[in-house]
Amino acid sequence: MTAIENTIKDAIFDIVLPKHLDSSSYVSYIWPGLTVDESEYANPWSPTNLNGSQYATEKFSELVDNIPTLNKIYQNSGRAVEKQYGQALKLAKLGSGHDTTVDGQSELMDGVIRVFHQARRVFETSSLSSLRDPAILYHPSYAIPDNWVEQKASESWYSIVNPIQVNNSPANLSLKYSRVDIERPWLMMSLFDLPNWLLPNGEGSLSNGKINGNQGSFPLLPVSMIVTRDIMVVDAYGKSLYQDKGLQILAFINKVMPFSPPRIFKWIGKTETELSNNLPEFPVSIIIIIENYTNVDLHKIYEDKKYGIYKDAPLSEVRANSSQGFSTYQELTSGPEGLLVYSFDDQYNIMLHWQNFWTAKNQGCISFIPKNISLERENIERYTRKENIIRIQGNFICDSKIQGGFQKAVFKYTVMPRAISPGQTHLN
Repeated sequence: MTAIENTIKDAIFDIVLPKHLDSSSYVSYIWPGLTVDESEYANPWSPTNLNGSQYATEKFSELVDNIPTLNKIYQNSGRAVEKQYGQALKLAKLGSGHDTTVDGQSELMDGVIRVFHQARRVFETSSLSSLRDPAILYHPSYAIPDNWVEQKASESWYSIVNPIQVNNSPANLSLKYSRVDIERPWLMMSLFDLPNWLLPNGEGSLSNGKINGNQGSFPLLPVSMIVTRDIMVVDAYGKSLYQDKGLQILAFINKVMPFSPPRIFKWIGKTETELSNNLPEFPVSIIIIIENYTNVDLHKIYEDKKYGIYKDAPLSEVRANSSQGFSTYQELTSGPEGLLVYSFDDQYNIMLHWQNFWTAKNQGCISFIPKNISLERENIERYTRKENIIRIQGNFICDSKIQGGFQKAVFKYTVMPRAISPGQTHLN
C-alpha cells in the first residue's frame, strides 16, 4: 500500500465511519476497498420487485453471509450467518428440556417456546432455490436501498471534500459515500435476548457478548456496508494524485452478538438424595440445588462447610457467625436471622436472606445482588423483592423463584443439622 493510499484510508475512516457507529458496533475495514461488479447486483429480486434479478439477490446474499473475524481489517472467518443461525434453531433446547421442534403441544407454548417455533417456521418457509443448483436452498438477504449499485443512486449520497497531507504537501480528498443496510427477514434478532434456551456447546458458545476474548462461532452479525464512489485526491495546483471512480465496499459494520446461548443451568445428573447421602460429617451443611424454572433438573452444588459462603463471595462483608454456622449480622441478636452469599457469575451474587429461619414460614427471600454492592441493611432491603419470597419452608427445605429482571431460576437449599460438639458455638 502506497503512502497516498494510507493517507486516503486514514482520512476516510476518520471522517466517514464515526458517523455510523454505536456502542454495539464493530467495524471490519476493507482497504483497498472491495471492488463491486455493478452488473452482478443490479435490480435484485425481492417480494416487492418480482421482476427483478434472482441472480443479483443470490449474489448479494452470498456477499453479506460471511461472518468476519474480530480483526479491524476484514477477514472471513469461514463461518456463515445463515448456517450458524439455522443450526441454533435446529439444535436449541429450552431450559425445560423440551426440543423446540416439537409441534402440537399447546401447553408448552409459553413466550420463549412461541418465539422459537415462530422463528423456525419463518426460517423454513423463507428459503429460495439457487440458480446454480435448484436443489440447494439459501435464505435471501436484501440491501436497503436496493438500488445501491446504480450510478444514479450516488447522486443522493453524501459528498465530502477534506484537506489532507500527502508527502507533507497539502491536498484535497473528495468522495461520495453511503451506508447500505442489510435486511434478513428470516433472522429474528430478538431470539438472542431470550432466556432459558441452550445449545450442545453450552452457554456463550455463539458469543460472549463482548469484543475481547470472544471465541464464539457467531460473534458478529454484518448489518451494514459503507460503500463509496469517485475517490479523488488533487494537490494544491489541481493535479490529480489519485482517482478511482468505481463502486467499492470500504467496511462492514457489524453488531456484536449478545451473550448466547444465555446463562442457563447445566445439569450434573445427581439427585438431592445422592448428594445428601454423601455429605461430609459436619455439624451443618448447606446444599444449594439450582434448578430450571420447571423444577426438574439438578444443576450444581455449592457447599462451604465453614460459613455457608461460596469462596467468590465478599468474605470481608461477614459480620459474625451464628451457632448454626451461617453468616449473620452482629446486631441481629434476637434470633437466627441471617444471610448467605453465593457467587453466580462475574456480575452477580446470590443472596439468601431469612428471618426466624428455623421456626417461621415464608420469611425468607432469595435475590440476585450485584457484586459491587456492599451487604448493608439498606442494600439488602433494596434487592429483596416480594416475587422472590421463599414459597415453601418445612423440614428445612425451601425453594424460591428468582426473577427481579434477571435469569429466572429456582433455588433449593437444604439445611442439615448434625451433632455439635459440647461447648462448640460455631464451626471452626
